[in-house]
Amino acid sequence: MVLIIGIISSISVLYIDTTHERLKSEAQRLSQLIKAAGEQAVISGKPMAMTFEPSEYYFSQWNGTKWQRINFSPFRTQSLKANIRLDFKRENNNFRDQNNSEFNPGLYNMIYFLPTGETETFSVLMSSFNMANKRDLETYQVHVSFMGDLSVKQVSN
Repeated sequence: MVLIIGIISSISVLYIDTTHERLKSEAQRLSQLIKAAGEQAVISGKPMAMTFEPSEYYFSQWNGTKWQRINFSPFRTQSLKANIRLDFKRENNNFRDQNNSEFNPGLYNMIYFLPTGETETFSVLMSSFNMANKRDLETYQVHVSFMGDLSVKQVSN
């Protein structure tokens, strides 16, 4: 009986460590893709955008008249595991195109990367979620300043 309890305990610890490492890795990957999107906008001379949904995020590029979703690596749609979710928070929304109209005012969950190297200030919370008791287990925050400075840190729930 003691042996069975010991085995179950070690499996739970292994699961928690694996979930922790997976979440940390996903948060770091997200920050690197954000950095790459900013660099791509500068190199191509075309604005880029990133759209956040609760279980995925994807990139688009401005083609002069509309946003076109990107489907090449590394900017393909990134779907998250079922127990990981995203919460997005924009801190400003003041980007405009050459005609002085907003790129797309209806999409709150879209942020922009300009060819000048500027971006919007925003944060993304990436949380591992326990579906059984509907609680966040752990959360990482990816924060981006308007000049593209990135930080990734674990935050308390």
